[in-house]
Amino acid sequence: MKKGIVFAILCLASALSAYPLDKTIRIGGEAGWDSLRSSDGVAVAPGHRGYRDLTLSSGAGGTDVSTDLLIHFDSLPLRDETDRYRVTKGESFLLNTRSPYQGTGCAAFSGPGSAVTVRAAKAGSSDAPFFSRRSEANDFTIEFWLFPANLETGETILRWESARMIGKRVQPQLVSCEVSGGRLEWNFRNLFVSPDGKDTAFQLEGRNPSVPRRWTHHMVRFDASTGMLEYLVDGVTEDTVFANATGRENGTVFLPETGAAAPLVIGGSYEGFLDEFRISFSSADPGRLSKYADRAGSARTEIFDLGFSNSTVTRIDSRFTAEGSSGVEFMYRVGEEAATWTDDNPEWLPFRPGAALDGAEKGRYAQIGMELYPDGTGKISPSVSDITLHFTEDLPPAPPAGLIATAKNGSVSLSWKAVPEADLKGYLVYYGSAPGEYFGVDADLGQSPIDVGNVTKITIGGLKNGKLYYFAVAAYDGAKIPHASGFSPEAFARPSRLEN
Repeated sequence: MKKGIVFAILCLASALSAYPLDKTIRIGGEAGWDSLRSSDGVAVAPGHRGYRDLTLSSGAGGTDVSTDLLIHFDSLPLRDETDRYRVTKGESFLLNTRSPYQGTGCAAFSGPGSAVTVRAAKAGSSDAPFFSRRSEANDFTIEFWLFPANLETGETILRWESARMIGKRVQPQLVSCEVSGGRLEWNFRNLFVSPDGKDTAFQLEGRNPSVPRRWTHHMVRFDASTGMLEYLVDGVTEDTVFANATGRENGTVFLPETGAAAPLVIGGSYEGFLDEFRISFSSADPGRLSKYADRAGSARTEIFDLGFSNSTVTRIDSRFTAEGSSGVEFMYRVGEEAATWTDDNPEWLPFRPGAALDGAEKGRYAQIGMELYPDGTGKISPSVSDITLHFTEDLPPAPPAGLIATAKNGSVSLSWKAVPEADLKGYLVYYGSAPGEYFGVDADLGQSPIDVGNVTKITIGGLKNGKLYYFAVAAYDGAKIPHASGFSPEAFARPSRLEN
């Protein structure tokens, strides 16, 4: 009974060894995304089961010649991208990296202790920062993204207080953005200079109550050519006023001018998130306000070595999500000699995750590519959690067994057992004059090794009588770059005139 069990196990092991085993390469998930070779417009973000997912990057904008201040809130320490301001954070300030609107982080405010304070780094020059000592400006824009927790009346998004001298009189100045009745209210007191030195006050208010726990874009811009001060939410005008004596379209335009240097406080008594705070010396256009750019992001893995030529990629799995009209397109390529690959050669082939591949493409090397597309609104990104590449190696044949060497007159006859390999192509005969050293040159069939084709018997002539020769045989398959087996057990023989 025991012998029968052992025999059955040996038969099963023999059967399994006749078939190549499925092997895998994992990308993403627990394995991480270090194997990405190149990417454009994609980022790694918190995702499935606490691991990191591949998503579209949310493309935070950069600076240009009109930028006065730009804080991305992507990392600590906080900094102004223009280096025109010094930025400090309160003790309870937090950086939220899980749900920013753009970039990799946003500000998380929870009251006065978390406020961010911005101070001009220089003053008194023609290109002085907007909120610095005696700064003069024409056009300007203040904008940011907001995700409020509650929008309670009295919450302050930003506040700047200063003063300037009008003759011998102190004139207080204020720029603020506060919550009132669920709406954002902007106040500009004595920021705009009246020619007669009288106090000025202009107010802008949202037309509709803002919605808590949703990202919205807020912008106030001033056009010095018309004097129009405009408040926009998500690119739509909510309120306008004209900075002149009448507050209407006709009249002499009042231009902005600051007095004493004073800090700008962001999030002083506000609870929620804020991202991408920007001040510009221009009456900026809102531009595209979507979270993601209107183009695909792409990623390519490194070129994976599958171990043996003629290996076959059988299937590629992926866990990914593509809500709404967002989407992911996957592609792969397989080939030999990866050193000669270019961006487009070998050809990239599309595939559906989980679907069996036809196996027509074979090679030692494989690479995977992805194209990620946002939805039509630019607010939803697909995400890829992981990718698993399944492949089978085209293993070398087993070494031949049962090699027998028989001495002849000036030759040696060799025989061995056939190797049971489906794509066996032939055998190589190695010979030499020392054990394990197969560098022979005497044989009439050529120097070692000799390709004898798909036979299991051969006579090697042209050998010297009285000289001891050592032999080994290796099998090889029909792969484009053939795989050779290891050596058979060694055999030896000494040719002699006494042998027939």
